Amino acid sequence: MHCRIIVVSMKDSAVCWASSEVDEQHLRAAKEDHAESEIPIVEGYGGTIDIKVDSDVLILTNDNFDIIVNAKPIILVNFYATWCGHCKKLAPEYERAATRLKGSDKVPRIPLAKVDASVELDIANRFGITGYPTLLVFQKGVHREYEGGMTAEAIVEEMKKLTDPNYKPPPTVVKVLVMHNFTIALAREKLALVEFYAPWCGHCKQLEPELERAARTLASRPDPIPVFKIDAVAEKDLAKEENIPGYPTLFVTRYGVKFRYDGPRDESGIVDYMIDQGKSPSEYLERQPQLKNHVKRTETTLIVGAFESLKSKFFERFLEAANFERGNFTFVHTDKFDVVNAVLGLKKMDIIALLQPEWLRSQFETVRLVYNHAKAQSRDLQDWFHAHSVPLVGHRTRKNLWKYNKYPMVVVYYDVNFSHEYRADTQITRRHVLMVARDYRDYHSDEELTFAVSNEETFMDELEMLKLADSPADVNVAFYASPKERYAMEPVDDFDAGVLRKFIEDVLEGKLKPVRKSQLAPKKQTGLARIVVGSTFEAEVLKEKKDIFIFFYAPDCGHCKNFMPDFKKIAKKYNGTNLKVAKLDAAHNEFPDEFAITGYPTLFFVPTGDKKNPVKFVGERNFENVIDFIEKNRNGKSEPRSEL
Repeated sequence: MHCRIIVVSMKDSAVCWASSEVDEQHLRAAKEDHAESEIPIVEGYGGTIDIKVDSDVLILTNDNFDIIVNAKPIILVNFYATWCGHCKKLAPEYERAATRLKGSDKVPRIPLAKVDASVELDIANRFGITGYPTLLVFQKGVHREYEGGMTAEAIVEEMKKLTDPNYKPPPTVVKVLVMHNFTIALAREKLALVEFYAPWCGHCKQLEPELERAARTLASRPDPIPVFKIDAVAEKDLAKEENIPGYPTLFVTRYGVKFRYDGPRDESGIVDYMIDQGKSPSEYLERQPQLKNHVKRTETTLIVGAFESLKSKFFERFLEAANFERGNFTFVHTDKFDVVNAVLGLKKMDIIALLQPEWLRSQFETVRLVYNHAKAQSRDLQDWFHAHSVPLVGHRTRKNLWKYNKYPMVVVYYDVNFSHEYRADTQITRRHVLMVARDYRDYHSDEELTFAVSNEETFMDELEMLKLADSPADVNVAFYASPKERYAMEPVDDFDAGVLRKFIEDVLEGKLKPVRKSQLAPKKQTGLARIVVGSTFEAEVLKEKKDIFIFFYAPDCGHCKNFMPDFKKIAKKYNGTNLKVAKLDAAHNEFPDEFAITGYPTLFFVPTGDKKNPVKFVGERNFENVIDFIEKNRNGKSEPRSEL
C-alpha cells in the first residue's frame, strides 16, 4: 500500500491524514477531530510526505520518521536488518499484531512501524541501535525499550497495557501443581514443560514473564503443550522427592516420565524447543537411498532401529530411549527389511545398529555394532548407546563433551578440522593416535584408556591449564587421570606414535608430575597456619611427615569468613606441635580427588600414615567441635598447648 500523508501544522499540534487530495472540507474536519485529540506538538511543518505500508506496518525512513512518530500518541517501532534471522522470525508475528491493533471494540488503535536500520543509518545511530531486532515504544515524545514478548499476542497485550489505564492482564496460563495433583496431572499429558521455582529467586523472577508468554503461545497451538509450575519452597517435600538441585529447574515430561530440559530461557526459545520436543525423536525411513544418505553424511553417532512392527514393545522402548537422548545421537528407524539388508547387511529385524560418522571410522574398527535384545528396557538401550558412543579415537568438541567423561583419557590437541578440504591433513596426525589407541585396546586392555583429538583453538583454556598455551609445537598432548589430575607432554618438533606411546607409559609408571591450577606459592610463610597452593599441595600435605588439619575455603564465602576466628584459634593452639594446620583457597587451586569438596568451608584431618584417605569433618563448625574432631583422629606424640 502506498499513500500520501497530509500534515497540517497548527499552533499547538500536528495532524497526519492520508489522502490523495486536500480541500477545505477535509482540513476543517481534520481540525475539528484534532481539537479533541492528544497528538504531540510538531512545530513549523506543513506539507505532504510519502509513506508505504507493508502488511499494516508503517515503513519509516529518514524523510518521514519524525513527522509520523511525533504525530502519534503512541507508536511501536521495530528497528531491523534485512539479513537478520531473528528479524525474519519476528516479521510475521509483528505483522499479525499490527493488523489486530488497527482497532476494534476490544483492541485500541495503535500503529506499528518499522525501520530498516541497515539502510537508515542516521536514525539507527540517533537511537543507539546496536543489535537487531530492537523495538522502541514512542509515547508522548519519549521513547523507551519495548519490554514485552515477541509473539503477536504478546505484542498486542503489551501495547494494550501501555495505553489502557484500566488494563488487567489476562489470567495466567501456567498451571500450578502441588504434591497431591503433581503425579496425576503430568501422567495424563503427552508432553508438558514443568518449572520448580522459589519466590525469592531472582532468576525465577526473570524467567516468569518469558515462561508465561511461552505458555500462552503453546496453549494456542492446535496441539496444545501445557506448562506447569511448582513453588519449591511451599512444596519442599515434592522438590526433595524430585531431586531439584536449584532454582529455577525446568524439565520436560511425557506421560509423567521426566526428561532433561536444556533449551533457552526466553519466550521464543522455549516455544521452539517445546515444539521440537513434540516431534518424533527418530526419523522413519522407507527407502534405501534415505538410509545410505544418513550413513554417509551423519555428523554424530547414528543409531538405526530395524523393527518387525512399529507397534512392538521393542520399538516403544527404542523411542523412549531416543527421547532421553535427543540431541546426543541421530536416530532413524524402519520396518522395511530390504532397506537395512541392502545398506547395513542385516540378516533379520528387531535389531539396533550403531555407526560412527564415516570420517571417524578406522580400519581397526567394525563398521557397525548391533544390539538384538528385544526385551531390553529403555535404560539398557541408553547404556549401550553411551558405552559405544566414542570411536577408537574420537573427535572431542564443545558440543559433545558429555561423551568424554571416562578416564583415564588422552587428548591430542592440534589444528583439527574435519571439513572436506582439511580432512586429509587432520587424519595424518589422527592416524598416529589410532596406532597407539589400537595397541592399548588390544594389548593393554586393563588400562581402558579413552583417546580423542581436539581443536587447539577451541580448547585454548585447557592448554592454558596445562601450561601449553605458548607451546611452539604443532601437536600437544594431555593425559587426564581425572578431571583435575592432568599431565602435559613436553612439546616436540615431530609428533608420531612412538612419542605418544612413551608419554603415556611415563604417566602410567608415575614418572611425571601432574599439572594443577595454582596460585603462586608464598615466598615466606608468616602466619600460624601454612598457606598451601596447588603446586605445593604434594610437598605440604601428601609428603609431610606430620598429621595435617587443612581448611578449604573460598574468598567470597560468608561461612568461611565466620569460621576464620575459630580457625585462627585452632592454628594457635597447635602451633609448635607435630600437627600442621593449613589452609587452601579452593576456588583458585586444584588438589587431589581424594579431597572431595561439595561446599565451603570443608575441613579435613590428614593422618600421617594414610595421606590418601583424609577424614572429613562433619558437624557444627565451632572451636570446641573441631578440637574434639582433631583429637579423636590424631596420631601425634605431644599434647597440644592449652593456652589461647
